Amino acid sequence: MTVVSVYSVEGIISSSEDYWGTQYGGDDLDALPQGQENADTVITLRKFNATSVILCIFVNLLGGIAIYLIMGRALRPLTKLIEAIERIDEQKLSAQIAETGANDEVGRLTHSFNGMMARLEDAFQRQSSFTANAAHELKTPLTIMKTGVQVLLADRAATLGDYQENGRELLDSIDRLAKIVDSLLVLAANSDPEHDTDEDVMLEPLMEAIQGELSAQLDERDMSCSVICGELSVTADPALLYRVFFNLMENACKYGKQEGSICITGSRGDDGIYVCVLDDGPGIPQEHIPYIFDAFYRVDKSRSREIGGAGLGLSIVKTMVESLGGTIAVESEAGNGTCFLILFPD
Repeated sequence: MTVVSVYSVEGIISSSEDYWGTQYGGDDLDALPQGQENADTVITLRKFNATSVILCIFVNLLGGIAIYLIMGRALRPLTKLIEAIERIDEQKLSAQIAETGANDEVGRLTHSFNGMMARLEDAFQRQSSFTANAAHELKTPLTIMKTGVQVLLADRAATLGDYQENGRELLDSIDRLAKIVDSLLVLAANSDPEHDTDEDVMLEPLMEAIQGELSAQLDERDMSCSVICGELSVTADPALLYRVFFNLMENACKYGKQEGSICITGSRGDDGIYVCVLDDGPGIPQEHIPYIFDAFYRVDKSRSREIGGAGLGLSIVKTMVESLGGTIAVESEAGNGTCFLILFPD
């Protein structure tokens, strides 16, 4: 604005000089007659220009200082936030940054950062728990194998029967190790969502085939199984789909009520196809439900050991369902059975 003002004033001055120069035959204002108002006006305007420039410099300088102080004060919370973030490392993921409660950008950023750190801490804890549980599951059969061999070698009077019994125990432990390793490989392999073998799979024939494969286990526990899926089909990898429902139905058979029942129902909803695997077993206490799909997690550790398994079945199911583009949820109450509900979106 100062530049525009000065430029405009200079235009006025030039016009005035041209006018008086024409009237008096020269451009020198000092030669103008004394008392001429126009000459005084030109001189006053020139003083105004000089004063304007000086004031502009002063105001800009003062404004710059004020802006520096105000911005420094405004950015102080952000500076403190940066310093707090820099103090956090992998050993301090539980650290939370104090929130001011203000609903400004820094306040929202602080709240979001604390939420992100909480999620990271949970992920690291789950990873640490997974590693510890995997080591424990692998160590147990190895310990049994080592102990059996040591006892056999220390017994100088060991008979052929002793060797055969020890051999059977070794085979059982090796089978358990193989199942754990296979399950871990399945978890790793099915993290890739690409499937080149997808096709339309009719659900009811698939469930009936699984029911036939599990018939011996169902008969052993005097359990019934019903399938109501109609003409519903899902576009997916048939092998993965089979493994998903085999694991769920096998779990229902293992943990369901003696002489109980399993019901598999399918229905079409607004957002896709729903499949429910329902049993009338003892159910799952609410405090365990958030962790039911974690690898190696067991609701009843003593019973899980009794019927076998390493606690990887549901984790594998969740991984497979998600790799097929679906979602899985569990609805259960202690004493009222359990329903695993899978959605395959259209």
